[in-house]
Amino acid sequence: MDWSSEVTKLDGTKIDMDALDRSFDTWVHTDRKICITSCSPDSLMAEQMKNTNQVYPITRYIRGRVLLLSNAKYQALRLLQDIFTQMNYKVKIETEKSADEIRSIIEKEAQNEDNKFVDSFLVIVYGTPDTFEFGYIPEYLNDHNAPNLAGKPKLLYVIGDDDIVRQIEQTGQTNKDPDFLSMSTGFNGVMFYMFILCQFAHELSAQEIWRVLLQSASFHNFAASTHYTMMKQFYFFPGLTSSVLPNEVEILDPGDMYLYQKMLQYGTVKNYNVRLMFVGLKGAGKTSTTRRMMEQDIDDVTSTDGIDVHIGRCKIDIRNRKWEPVPDSKGSVSNERLRLLQFIDDDSRSNVPDIKHLEENPSGKLASRDTNQPMDTDDVFKDQAPVIPGSSPLSRSRSACSSKRSRDEFDDDNDDDSSSLSSSQSSISNISGFEHLNMDSSPSPSSVSSSEYDMFHDQDDVIDDVQTTDSMRRARRVIEQSGTNTTEVIRKEASVSLWDFAGQFVYYATHQLFFSPRAIYVLVLDMTDDLDKTLDNWYLDMRGRESIEVKGGINFWLRSIFTYAKGCSVGVPPMVMVGTHADELNMTRREKEVLAKSYFGKIRKLFQGSSLANNIRHEYFLLDNSSNNELTKEEMDKLKDYILSIAETSPYWGENIPAKWLELEQALEEIKMGGKPFITMNQLRRIDDSLASPIGEYEQLQLYLRVNHEAGNLIYFSDSHKLNDIVILDPQWIINAFKSLIGATEFSKKYGSLQRQWDDFDSSAKLKKGLAKRIWELDETSLFVKNSDVLLDVLEKLDIIATAMVLGADGYTVRPLDYYYVPCMLKQKAPRNLLENNENAIQTPVLCLKFKDDFLPPALFSRLVAHCMGKWPLACNGPHILLYCGFAMFAVNFGKGEDLHRLTLFAQNSKICMKITRYSSKTKSTNMVDPNICDRVRRYIASAVRKEFTRFHIPQPGDTQFTYVLQCKETNKNIEEDGFHRQEDLIEAIGTDFFCCEHSDEIHPHHMKTVEMVHEWFRDKIPPNIRLESPLVLDTWLQNLPKALKDTNVTDRTISRLSGCITGSNWIYLPKQLKIDEVTVEHVQENFFDNVRNQIFQCLYTWTMVCEKQQGKKPTNGLLLEAMKQAADKGLIIDWEEVQNIYDDI
Repeated sequence: MDWSSEVTKLDGTKIDMDALDRSFDTWVHTDRKICITSCSPDSLMAEQMKNTNQVYPITRYIRGRVLLLSNAKYQALRLLQDIFTQMNYKVKIETEKSADEIRSIIEKEAQNEDNKFVDSFLVIVYGTPDTFEFGYIPEYLNDHNAPNLAGKPKLLYVIGDDDIVRQIEQTGQTNKDPDFLSMSTGFNGVMFYMFILCQFAHELSAQEIWRVLLQSASFHNFAASTHYTMMKQFYFFPGLTSSVLPNEVEILDPGDMYLYQKMLQYGTVKNYNVRLMFVGLKGAGKTSTTRRMMEQDIDDVTSTDGIDVHIGRCKIDIRNRKWEPVPDSKGSVSNERLRLLQFIDDDSRSNVPDIKHLEENPSGKLASRDTNQPMDTDDVFKDQAPVIPGSSPLSRSRSACSSKRSRDEFDDDNDDDSSSLSSSQSSISNISGFEHLNMDSSPSPSSVSSSEYDMFHDQDDVIDDVQTTDSMRRARRVIEQSGTNTTEVIRKEASVSLWDFAGQFVYYATHQLFFSPRAIYVLVLDMTDDLDKTLDNWYLDMRGRESIEVKGGINFWLRSIFTYAKGCSVGVPPMVMVGTHADELNMTRREKEVLAKSYFGKIRKLFQGSSLANNIRHEYFLLDNSSNNELTKEEMDKLKDYILSIAETSPYWGENIPAKWLELEQALEEIKMGGKPFITMNQLRRIDDSLASPIGEYEQLQLYLRVNHEAGNLIYFSDSHKLNDIVILDPQWIINAFKSLIGATEFSKKYGSLQRQWDDFDSSAKLKKGLAKRIWELDETSLFVKNSDVLLDVLEKLDIIATAMVLGADGYTVRPLDYYYVPCMLKQKAPRNLLENNENAIQTPVLCLKFKDDFLPPALFSRLVAHCMGKWPLACNGPHILLYCGFAMFAVNFGKGEDLHRLTLFAQNSKICMKITRYSSKTKSTNMVDPNICDRVRRYIASAVRKEFTRFHIPQPGDTQFTYVLQCKETNKNIEEDGFHRQEDLIEAIGTDFFCCEHSDEIHPHHMKTVEMVHEWFRDKIPPNIRLESPLVLDTWLQNLPKALKDTNVTDRTISRLSGCITGSNWIYLPKQLKIDEVTVEHVQENFFDNVRNQIFQCLYTWTMVCEKQQGKKPTNGLLLEAMKQAADKGLIIDWEEVQNIYDDI
């Protein structure tokens, strides 16, 4: 690279060095604000990042790791930390280090396991000690010594005297690492480097930024040198790769997303939360470890039944990293955050924006000012058309600067180059485009004493955490009545919630309801257990009772977690391994450590080559279970600190939540703590109305409930006519109700008089309502029996239990029975003959959902069976209902007068399999099952399974949890394993000679009729050039859609869901078909440039509003579906299966 050539920005503009020098001079002598501009999703740099052959990929939320090392304490380190924190780098500072200590730190951090979770690595040495050398650093960071950094850009910046600068230039020539950039300046160069980063980090590569600095060094005649081996361009790419909205909000549809973003305009509060999930086999020591976290006694520990939830029972002082237990009687962290609002008292108003009229005009643009001056408010939405009547659409700002206060304190230093700099708080805009409040009126640290400086930053952190509005000031007055001292320094705290999951197989049916990618999982392992030891009472599929080894149980646990709680980036959620019962090992401490390393190494080997290997963290911990000695306390402190380190690098750490949610959260928590497990919607609205800062709108209350339902904080079903008036405040109450029904281990002691009835339930999985009520009667303090109907309805909605139904004598009507089935309790094997082909009936090929990594969580099948029982009645042969462990048969007739159809559904070897059998005495012209029935059944089952997998994250392109495979009809013997072919292969082979070679009992392949194989299950996938007598399934579905539904006006909720069914850039065919003018479409595209689904939703919403204005009513579902069909004929890509699912739900 020619370091002297002109530097050009991504838009082609050349950098004028004279103008830049003048800007730098102004910056130095004025505010010296440290503010990095973020890249928006449509920026030139974002476009440049797609050229992966020429650019290092920077895709993770945490961009990289930065080591700031020094021989003394310099304030410039704080400023450098501020810069890289704004660019989403994880920064570690080490000061007052010798040359040997710096060398040791670099060697250790180069090998750090966390490097696999970042995309770049930076070392900055500011001030070099005596005997410091450079030559070893490239060697420590090369691919051999730092394999987790292989292929990733490494940047070294050394600030020192002229001798150091020359050393970098000379020894750098020997570095052969292809991904390395080394550079050095004197102390007078670091200010210019920080200035250039603030100016150009969003539009120049790291190499180009350095070239600007070299040219300035030449101009000003200060020392600078470099050596460059990078093969690609390295961009810092400042900005967020994923939404700053919580994960639970990201999966909402555009309508709900709009409501959430609208609520953010009333103010936000930063949320620091650690959610710990303790998982493992029965007796591993999960409860003991959980109690130790809360500093509780472990003498009376018993095995957990179900899940024990401890919300906010610990807190962390983020500044000193100290954990403290929170007694039941003390206030929660939400109350602490309310106290933060109080801390920003009236005397501090000069430090916050004037927001006097924000409640009336939340869309106003805010700016810091003196409270005695009139506010000048610009309408940031003035160029945008309204989206919802009476409201403004979302502002889409395209640049932002963010700032996070450093967590480490440094003494001021007299270093001439940096002591006069100040790092100001700046406004932040997230990628959704909302401007947060600017907090940049702060005294220069150099003008106050050290103690005053610490106090100032204590207050500043609090203000940074709370974005205030008038509504929040009213909330503050409520707290003032408690008499809390407003002058005390409020600490920056994180809340810790602990979830202790039972290890017994039978409880797994409830566990996945609370798994989340936003948690840290602690896998607790009994070090005395042989990994090959056999565990009994596992019921994995239709084979019934099975045994499994300890290592198989661990494999099952981890795969279950990451199946349900898969994060959107590598290594999320993280898993930490903890070994227990170390006191039972008759070994020295050293021998125990050797055993632990070997034991945990075997666990890792189970997942070698799997994506799960990235989730299991390298560090592990060893605990005693019978004593609380100093060694155990020391290890527990290390575990706590490691957990906090993981939390601090997570995308949700310090996320913004609507401030208006805060007071309602506290009110509901107090009601729950008062012993009331649920309330009605009317009660919720009255509670909200009584608050100082009410949420107010019913739609916003509904959104609050849906988001917190997805987060597992409460349970609310807006789509259930039975339950949409009930809000379950305490999910633990539901868990306790369920475990009291199935907890057999101590049943005879507590419910002896009901033992015989319970034994019948345990063996048959039939739960009679009377038995449930009698069991709950004996739990006098639980409120179970008083609310038994609500409990049973909730358990049924959660697909844990299901009302038993059978087909009536007329072959059409459905008859409910007087009991429930609990599919996770099924233990009896299905008779083999139920899977055999019936020569007197017509059957489809077996269609299977083959799961990723060949893993099917058994609870998934149990929940699917319960889900199907709410749709279809179970089939019977005489008095025998055809429901067994891993097997169910349903009657799936969809219309009166149809032939009898039965769905066989079974789980086997990590697959969910299904086939439909048609029974008829009539002479038919076809020997196939009706493709329309097959299509409805397949879509219903596949949709239910997908919802299970995508509950917590948005599926990425290509992120499919299962694929379709069909079984050759010639399979006779091994129906579970033989003759399977991928759906795509069969469709591709249509029109060619295709031979099946998949039978283990056959020597020679046989010819297969591919059209017959796919016709029933995938009729519309058959190419148009293949003549088929039957019409398309989609055409039949559209034709048979009830007229009342077609004539119903389309709702906002429906268009919001439909917007997710349209993909690709050719979505504009639909607005053309709906006669939406091009100007409106372009306007929507500009306002929602980063989200195609929002663009589609806004266009459809505009269309409904125009129709309502012109015709006096909204358009109908039939009109919209017809327009979608015509647009699809012109090339619009529509997921018609999901469209059908949406209207089938309606």
